[in-house]
Amino acid sequence: MQVGCRLLRQAVSYDDFTLFSCYFDIPIKNSTTCSRNKSRDGPVNECRQPAGLGHYPVISNQYSKLGDRFTETVNGVTTTFTMDLNTGLTQALSDGTHDYLYGAGRIAQVPLTPDTGAPDTLEYFLGALAWLTWRALNGMLSLGDVLVYFLGFQSGLNFLQGLLKALAGLYEDNLFLSNLYRFLDLQPAIQTPPNPLPVPVPLKSGLHFDEVSFSYPGRNHPALQDINIRIAPGEVIALVGENGSGKTTLVKLLCRLYDPTQGAIKADGIDLRRFDPAHWRRQVGITFQDFARYAMSVRENIWLGNPETAPDLEKVARAAERAGADEFIRDLPQGYETMLGHWFFQGQELSGGEWQKIALARNFWREANILVLDEPTSALDAIAEEKLFHAFRSVLAGRTGILISHRFSTVQMADCIYVLDGGKIIENGAHADLLAKNGQYARLYHSQAQYYQQA
Repeated sequence: MQVGCRLLRQAVSYDDFTLFSCYFDIPIKNSTTCSRNKSRDGPVNECRQPAGLGHYPVISNQYSKLGDRFTETVNGVTTTFTMDLNTGLTQALSDGTHDYLYGAGRIAQVPLTPDTGAPDTLEYFLGALAWLTWRALNGMLSLGDVLVYFLGFQSGLNFLQGLLKALAGLYEDNLFLSNLYRFLDLQPAIQTPPNPLPVPVPLKSGLHFDEVSFSYPGRNHPALQDINIRIAPGEVIALVGENGSGKTTLVKLLCRLYDPTQGAIKADGIDLRRFDPAHWRRQVGITFQDFARYAMSVRENIWLGNPETAPDLEKVARAAERAGADEFIRDLPQGYETMLGHWFFQGQELSGGEWQKIALARNFWREANILVLDEPTSALDAIAEEKLFHAFRSVLAGRTGILISHRFSTVQMADCIYVLDGGKIIENGAHADLLAKNGQYARLYHSQAQYYQQA
């Protein structure tokens, strides 16, 4: 067997390499035919000639980009699931992984033969070195000849070292990719019921959190306890409280990222667990404070809010205008077709506030029946904040709105404000009523107002 295969066996086990090769249509031997032509995804592919080691920097760059894409997908997993983007993004990630593996596998196939500029076996090196030593000791070679031959051998050894490094890199990549595919194969914990009911669109009686309690797995202390909230269609409520009081957890239950451990969340009197989770999530548009930043064009970033519709530029621009993003988007080099992120040549990097407006536009484009904004103005100035909530009111038009914010200038616009502390609702009412009670809400409000007065 060729030395290339022997070196490869030192880096990875033969079984691993066989699985690695067959699983992704990579023949182990250097041939133009393949005994297995059926790829992982089904279509038949032609077997191609292996690439040279000169392709390794290109493949390494592809691996780096694949890692960025994987990190981007994991970091934006909340947005991915609540926006029901998991199918498209997972397919894109899977395609990129398959392309990378094919190229990486072609490198692994390169045999050490005279065709690649190296001897067929390592014994050639040792034999030639012994022969040169013998001739030099017998005075048959000059010092210059020995030096030339030595440099040649050194170049050959450097080549072998580079090959071993490439094979070791392939082994490390294989470990990463096994974790990646384990992640892609995860099954959702929230399953579709046997006979799901149709989701009521639009809502007639609204939402009802009925004695909802929830504890995260592995924790004894409940994150939410005995939550009772009613939200009528067209009503806007605000959730206020210190960090860790359960505001975002409540929204995640609404999106069915989790199910309550006690009680139920109902839409028009029907428990959400009786709906298909994917169908329900299509009725919820949410902007989390840790929103996803996709390395795509501006138009595609907004269009992802509702990928089932055609990315009509006029409608996308209308959503961006409502979010206050249209003005700066039109100042970009290619407007709505400008690529965002460092992946692309001449890709544009946006500020935190501009990205937040893109995320809000994505939510408005979704046109869901329930709109949720989690800290929507954390990166916006006061003027942009005021414009946003005027637009938010106009976008609702009979829909249900939920705000989560630490800014009291934001929550004042809500019809009803719920104050959470330790996972429980301790106060609720309109802004003026809560100030008159002089309770937790009033304390938080005056604390923030005092800060602005001092500033």
